[in-house]
Amino acid sequence: MPDDPEQQTDEGLRKLKRRLSYALFLLLARYRRGDLTAQEAQARGRTLLLKAHRAAATLGYLRARALGSQELQQLLAAPVGERVALAQVSFLRGFLSDVKAATEGATDAGRAVARAATGAGRKARAVLYGQRLTGTANEAWATALRTQAAQEGTAGTAATGGLGSGPTGDLVAAELQPGTTPLEARLGGSPLQGLPGEVMGLWVLGNAEHCQDCIEEASQGWRPLSEFTRWPGDGSSACLTACKCVVVTNTGAKGFTNAEEG
Repeated sequence: MPDDPEQQTDEGLRKLKRRLSYALFLLLARYRRGDLTAQEAQARGRTLLLKAHRAAATLGYLRARALGSQELQQLLAAPVGERVALAQVSFLRGFLSDVKAATEGATDAGRAVARAATGAGRKARAVLYGQRLTGTANEAWATALRTQAAQEGTAGTAATGGLGSGPTGDLVAAELQPGTTPLEARLGGSPLQGLPGEVMGLWVLGNAEHCQDCIEEASQGWRPLSEFTRWPGDGSSACLTACKCVVVTNTGAKGFTNAEEG
């Protein structure tokens, strides 16, 4: 496994998403065949989602190199992952209820749900649950960065001097070099040092057809992480969990993305 925390956590999240998607695909298949009752399917789905989102939140803290802090370890006792997972459980419960109704009725709506419960439909739904882990990991990552900055009382260095090395730092730094279109001119605002105890973030559009929500996020330019109300992959934008965007910081850190997925 790579030594770099970003590469480690990227690979860890990819594996976690695949495992959750496959496990939920099998769960939905067993439920549709009648091997599991609705209560059994809900209980098993809840366990899968809780474990996966807790693990995704842990990857977010690992990416921020935060697990060595006692205060941040305490945050993991009631992680972002648990809150998100419980919301996902309610979606799963609704889907299972719809599938059951579809098998008992012959309405147009029922037949549409029944089609969604076929192999292709189950796979698509399971993939969405896996992709949602990206939003959980991003929220935990940003929480850890903000907590560390607050503890240290610094926000990192100004953009041109504190972007660090590596793909993210090089990419953003290149945008700020003379002769290029600088980010502050293109997006409005510049990644200057924020207030003490704060980290500045930038929503970067991925290589995809963007929804209006993501365009709006990117148009806000550099701002404190505390002002972000959504994260790529958290399902709150119009593109839902298929979001290909990423958040970067003025310290050179980069969040998680679903950009590698089709």
